Formats: sequence, C-alpha cells, structure tokens
Amino acid sequence: MTPSPSGHPRRLIEPMPPAPKQKKTAAVVTPIHSPNTFSATITPLNSNLLSLEDYANISTGNLWDRIPLEFQLEDQSYHPAVQAQIKWFSTHHDYLARTSERAAPYIYYIYEQLHQRQLPMELVLLPINESAYNPFATSGRGAGGLWQMIRGTASQYGVKQNWWFDGRRDIYASTKAALDHLTYLQNLFNGDWLLALAAYDCGEGTVLRAIRRNAAQDKSTDFWSLSLPEETRAYVPRLLALANIIRNRQAYNIDLPSIDDQPYLSQVDIEIPISLAKAAQLAKMNLAELKKLNAGHKYTEKTPLGSYKLALPIDRVDLFKNNLSSYHNHRHAMNEPEISQEDKLALQEKNPPQHQITYPRQGKQPIIRRVRKGDNLSVIAKLYKVSSNDIMQWNHLKSAGLKPNTKLIVGFMDAPNTIKNVNPNSKKQNTKFAENNTAKKNKYYKVRTGDTLTKIAKQHNISTSSLEAHNHLQHKTLKAGQRLTIPYG
Repeated sequence: MTPSPSGHPRRLIEPMPPAPKQKKTAAVVTPIHSPNTFSATITPLNSNLLSLEDYANISTGNLWDRIPLEFQLEDQSYHPAVQAQIKWFSTHHDYLARTSERAAPYIYYIYEQLHQRQLPMELVLLPINESAYNPFATSGRGAGGLWQMIRGTASQYGVKQNWWFDGRRDIYASTKAALDHLTYLQNLFNGDWLLALAAYDCGEGTVLRAIRRNAAQDKSTDFWSLSLPEETRAYVPRLLALANIIRNRQAYNIDLPSIDDQPYLSQVDIEIPISLAKAAQLAKMNLAELKKLNAGHKYTEKTPLGSYKLALPIDRVDLFKNNLSSYHNHRHAMNEPEISQEDKLALQEKNPPQHQITYPRQGKQPIIRRVRKGDNLSVIAKLYKVSSNDIMQWNHLKSAGLKPNTKLIVGFMDAPNTIKNVNPNSKKQNTKFAENNTAKKNKYYKVRTGDTLTKIAKQHNISTSSLEAHNHLQHKTLKAGQRLTIPYG
C-alpha cells in the first residue's frame, strides 16, 4: 500500500526477486497476447501441472491445497515479466518455506475474509509481496504490518493508532482496512485488478497519471503498457508468479510446510485491562509468540487504558478465560475490606449492588470528582496520584471513556471510625476534599501575546495536560488577557 518510488524499495525481512531486466530502448513491457509465445522461457521440472479439477478431488486438510481453488485472476504466466519472477521463486524454495511458516497463524483468517467478500484468492499471497508475512516489518517510508500500510491510509479506514496500539500491525484491523482499500481501487479502475494492485503499491495517483499519459498518446492503458515505477513493474508480476507457483507446487517440486485448513485465531474481549505479559502467563504461552499474534500492542509490560481485544490460538482460549477469571477473583479478594457481616448487609440496603465499590481498606471514605467536558482518565489519575486502573476498578468502568457530569471516585481519605459505600448516582453532596485542598494553593496567570500552553507549563514547572485539565480547555489556542489557573505542585 505504500507508494514506493523507484530507488526506495521496501525494507523486507528477506530479499525479494528483482525486477525483470528491460531493454534500454523500451520504456514499457509490450503486452503479450499469445500464451504459447513464451511457453519455453522457463520449463517446470515436470509437465504434470495440476488443474483446478485435480485440486477439487483433493481433501488433505492443507490450506495450500484449497487456496488455488478460488483463484480468479487470469493466468498470465506466459508473460516474460511473470516468467522472470517464477524463475526466481522456483530456485528459492527455502524462501517460500520460511514465509509459509510465518504465514501460518494469520493466513486462514485472511483466506476467510477474502472468501466472505468473494475477492480473488490471489490476494492471500499479497502479504508475501508486502512483508513476507511479518507483522513487525517496516518500510523505509514508515509503512508497517503484514499489509505495509502507511499511517494516512490506515487512518482513512478507521485503523486505530495511538501511544500503545498500532492497528496497522494487528491482523484483524489491518486486513479489514487493506481489503477495503483494495476493493475501492478495483472499483476505481473499473474492475481491472492488475491496475488496482499497481495502485496499491505505488499509489492511485501514479497509476492514473500513467493512464492519462498513454491515453493522450492514443496508447493502450492496460497495466503492461503503462510506464510505472520499476518496483511496481515487478510487484504485479511477482503476485501472478506466486499464484502460478502455489497452483503448481508439485510441478515445480516446491514442498511448503502444511497449514491446517481450519481457523487458528480467536479474539477474546478483555474488559478489565491487563498487560500482554500477564496475558501470556494466563494463557501459558511464550510472550514472544503472543506478541506475534498481537503485534499491534506496542508494549508488553504496560497495561493499556480501557478494554481491548486479545488474539489467541483457539486451543488456548478456554484455559486463558478460566485463568483470567481466577486472577480477577484473587485480586478482588485481596482488596476486600475487613468489615463485619452486619455492616455489609447495611451497606447493601442503602446502595444497589451494581454501584458498590471495592475499598482498599477499612476506615476510608471516597473522594468524588464530577467529570467535566474534556476530562481524560489518565490526566485525572495523574492529578490525584492514582493509576487509571484503580479509578476503573473503583467505579466498575469497562472502558476509559468518561461521560460529562458523571460522579467519579478518584481516591480515598481518612475518615476515622467510618465506613462508607458511595453510590456514584447518589444525590447527596459529594466530598471535594482534593479539589478544595488544592484550590487554596492555586496561583493565577494572565496570558500574554505569544504565550502557548507548553511555554506557560514550563514556566511554572507543571505538565501541559495538568494545565489543560485545571482550566477545562477544549483546545490549545490561548487569547491575550485570558486568566489561567496554575495548579499547586
């Protein structure tokens, strides 16, 4: 998907076949219309090529046997550019074997999505072109993941990218976006998949300009006739060559590692966040292996904010869910206050069970903050010197999203001889201990021409986020004469 101009090829894990050599006098490859013209360019090691009918009678449980049954693109293996790529692959069996091993956890899911959308099954081979099926692959221009998506294109298709998650490396998010984009390109080029694939590589603008140039000169506007970047002229033939190789593996004596013809991955909803490292422990998996399945997670030890989905091998899901439940029950038990049964019953009568909160220890009462428009959970947590996870647990939040005017428990303060259980929806006056205590020591600052939030924050040795939170700023634009509250400490 990354437009990659000539001279700046993608940085892949392993070398890919070179672009076929062109004569200096020829600007483009001449279209070939007769399949027999170049049939002798490269001869398979035996002539018993398997037809689709042959594959239909095979039931081996190997996904590589089923994939060719749903190929849709015209076989253009007679073209010299495709022949050059076939020659490279047919002499680099080890490359295909290693790529097949890397593809094993992901390829069935991609196959399934292509099947549901009725798209050409040749596209299941596109991540070989893009990343050699490595979700951690990154190009020199910043494209990332199996489908090598650049940030801008990924954002257009709703792929989440933030401080802890990069959806371009997530098998689920990136595959949906890539197939959406490929479908868009196929429609843009009136169903011509070769032009769509070329546009996926070098950008739709590059292909459209090449088409306009040829049309202006009354030349053919098919892929083979266009003057495109060198990498793109190799990119499309490479995919066609891969399809030919996969369809005729036996003819080329290529033995790929078998991939089970059944789903491998499943997603589990993680409502109370845990780190990837903890998830690996609960799933009894090697952390590196779990990271491969969840490559979108940027950190393994940090706990993300809010709920998320975790990809696991299907055979680990039940074990993980059981261990996760035990883990949360244990944490809940460790945090339970030591109060009498009489007190518990009294609290349940006053407050509905769904609103009860877990107290760190006996003899504390909650500090309540009313959520204001623009409030952020992490900023609030920093203000009250607690963790975001604590606030989520105290308030039974399933995600980090906050609604204005909601009453939020943000901590506890000493209240000798009292044990209180607070209903977040209670109409009673809430304690504002932390805010009132802080307000007494706040300072004020009058904005001057040229001031910025960052500059003011540095002058007063506080964070920009803290300054924004205390002043309920909806944007970072300041006006001269504006009065800002400078929080204490």
